[in-house]
Amino acid sequence: MSERGCTVEDDDDDHTDDCRPRLLSSMLNPRGAITEKNEDFPELVPLAEELAVAAHRGQVDKAGSDYIDHPRRVAANARVLAERAGMPNEAADAVNAAAWLHDVV
Repeated sequence: MSERGCTVEDDDDDHTDDCRPRLLSSMLNPRGAITEKNEDFPELVPLAEELAVAAHRGQVDKAGSDYIDHPRRVAANARVLAERAGMPNEAADAVNAAAWLHDVV
C-alpha cells in the first residue's frame, strides 16, 4: 500500500475486497464526476465489472440464474444507448460503469 491508499500494484487477488472500492473512489472527485484519466489506475469499466462480479458472487435471481447476469445486461444496454446518443468515450464509460454497479450497495 502507498501513503495515499491502494495502488494498482498493491491490488492483487488477496486484497480485492479492501482495495477495489478505494481505487474506484480515488478516480472520482468530491462531486462524483470522473476526473481525467490517470495511468496509475485501471480503466473504469473493467474495474466496475470486477467490483460488480465480486459483490454479486454467489447471488442468484428469482429464477435461480446468477444475479450478475442482470448488471451485465444493463451494462450492455447502457453502452449501446450511450453510443447511440453520441456520448464522448469518457461519458459512455461512466454510464457503463454505473450500469455495472447500480445494484452494488
